[in-house]
Amino acid sequence: LRGRRMPAAVVSTLLLGVVLWSYGGIAASGVWANIAVLLVFGFLLFGPDAIVSATAAQDIGGPGSAAIAAGVINGLGSVSQIVSGKIAPNASAINDWSGVFRTLGVFTAISAIVLLPFWNRGRRAAKA
Repeated sequence: LRGRRMPAAVVSTLLLGVVLWSYGGIAASGVWANIAVLLVFGFLLFGPDAIVSATAAQDIGGPGSAAIAAGVINGLGSVSQIVSGKIAPNASAINDWSGVFRTLGVFTAISAIVLLPFWNRGRRAAKA
């Protein structure tokens, strides 16, 4: 990707949103299907998490403001954990647990859209 990290984060996040959206139907397929989907969740979640919470903060903030960017990113992650305590019960009341995972899928897709403006950030100079 020529030093660009965000394309990997955006694509992984979009795929995670699709898998989250479809998990409600897959969950009833048995233990092995759940194990497989949870492995996919972990694989698709770790990459964007590591990129956005660590290296992207350095790319976005630059040498002088990387700590501020990391603080804002991690602070938003903490706020989302607080908000999810209100959203999850409402989503499960609408459509059982599949509603929760569909809601998570939608918010994950929205987060991928939020990352799109940073698609070309982190491009390193080509070595001669």
